[in-house]
Amino acid sequence: MATAPQTFDTAAWVPKSPVFAKSALSLALTSQLTEDALPWCLVQHEKHHGAMPGPGGRHTWLVAFSFFCNETGVPEETLTAYAARWQAEDFTEKEISRTIHDIYKKRRDEHGREPFSSHASPRPFNLSVAGQSEIVSHAQSLPGSIAKEAYDSLPVWLNKCCAQFSTGAERDVMLLSTLAVLSGCFPNVKGIYDGALVWLNLFTFILAPAASGKGAMSWARKLAWPWHQSLTLASKQAADAHQLQLQEWKTRRKGKQTTAEMPPPAPAFKQLYLPGNTSAAALMRALADNDGRGIICETEADTLSGALGQDFGNFSDMLRKAFHHEPVSLMRKTDREQIDIGAPAISLALTGTPAQLRRLIPTAEDGLFSRIMFYTFEQPAAWRDVSPAGGRGNLGSFFEEQSAAVSRMMQAVADQEAYVELTGEGWARLNAAGCDGLAEAVTIAGAAGASTALRLGLTTFRLAGLLALLRCFEHGLAPGERIVADVQDVFAAISIVETCRAHALYLLGTLPAERGSGSKTSRVVQKAENQARAVALHQDNKSVREIAEVLGIPKSTVADWLASP
Repeated sequence: MATAPQTFDTAAWVPKSPVFAKSALSLALTSQLTEDALPWCLVQHEKHHGAMPGPGGRHTWLVAFSFFCNETGVPEETLTAYAARWQAEDFTEKEISRTIHDIYKKRRDEHGREPFSSHASPRPFNLSVAGQSEIVSHAQSLPGSIAKEAYDSLPVWLNKCCAQFSTGAERDVMLLSTLAVLSGCFPNVKGIYDGALVWLNLFTFILAPAASGKGAMSWARKLAWPWHQSLTLASKQAADAHQLQLQEWKTRRKGKQTTAEMPPPAPAFKQLYLPGNTSAAALMRALADNDGRGIICETEADTLSGALGQDFGNFSDMLRKAFHHEPVSLMRKTDREQIDIGAPAISLALTGTPAQLRRLIPTAEDGLFSRIMFYTFEQPAAWRDVSPAGGRGNLGSFFEEQSAAVSRMMQAVADQEAYVELTGEGWARLNAAGCDGLAEAVTIAGAAGASTALRLGLTTFRLAGLLALLRCFEHGLAPGERIVADVQDVFAAISIVETCRAHALYLLGTLPAERGSGSKTSRVVQKAENQARAVALHQDNKSVREIAEVLGIPKSTVADWLASP
């Protein structure tokens, strides 16, 4: 078969790394920093974290303090010179200066974004991250949006879908949701990553308070809905025909003439979207009917977490295995049915509130966390012009057209296999980005961060392959046996993943360590940390309900804490 051509000349297109410009106000405030900034930072940090600890906790303490000083605008050389006093035989000045330098280098775009002169209250308290301490910033310190350069590098059709929504969080929600849905639409497209055969399936989870703009996912879901409807309609018709065949078989058995004829087998019930509100056995049956493929897309994460919370419904382990296409099996006791799926491939798209994250993924050490592309945001409630003249036009009509386009794309690759490949330069960029991301994740969140960074490498490959596939359709080309992701596809994938990694590391700071793994003392410390953070959020004018959602604890508990003297 013909090879799908590369859409761009990689030698002529050299992407630039995103550049985040500081506002004039931020630069002006940063220039006003005085020599009091560092002592102020130290006082505020020690209020919540104590003084520099002894062996075993110094590095983590210094990392958190360096992040704080960098955001506050303390010059790197000033902090390095001061921190030299903490050196010891097993904590050298070289290690101290290197730690500070790495953080200032990797977060240079955040330097001075919360200048000393603008601080009116102390930083919020930290939470425990798998046994390590890390700063959890308030809403102003949430990770940023996906870079404009990433959008500029997307295939035209995908960018067109996202352009229907306002820039920032809402557009990012649409992009990530669309990518997750599309990743489950092309079961014949695969590639080799780290020696293993993998498909394009992605896991995404959008987190934000209620009524914040997460609803863009519902439009992404519509893109593949016509294909889902066509599958379910055909399945229902096949089921009706089977019922007639079964009735005829029963009639023959009741007749005078005996027969050893077996009943007609039930047809597979094909569908694209799999319900999140299901049991492990029902999900396995649905996967078996769908050749191990399917998309779980839920706009309320509680739909999924409610099922996972039931003994009969917990299929978290199935999701974890499906991310890597590891075999899953199930034996039914009642009818002794054995279901084996050799290489499950599930795509996952969820939205929910911060409190729902805790119910779905209770701890930082839950393996499901590291497999998901996270995105979280907070934005003030604001009324938008909802009239037809408000700029959105008829989204229903627009997405009907785009869903028809998706159906044509799916049909084009329904009967042939295609393999995604990266160029040598693409692999080099992916490896370099993965190495840098791993170093940053380990510095911030230790082992939990490392797991996330490592699995995001596979996510980057899948993203690049999906973008390359869409780029073929963009030029009216049916993909051939080989789909080559060029530099532009890899750059866009890396840029998206870097943003999601920052959001994941931020969210890791809101999750406790493994339940049951800590001592009574650690649970007491966790409670004290949550209580202190509740007070800090209340001082930032957060309501009891908002604090409860952020911390994932009952409103009555928050109210009791705030009422205590």
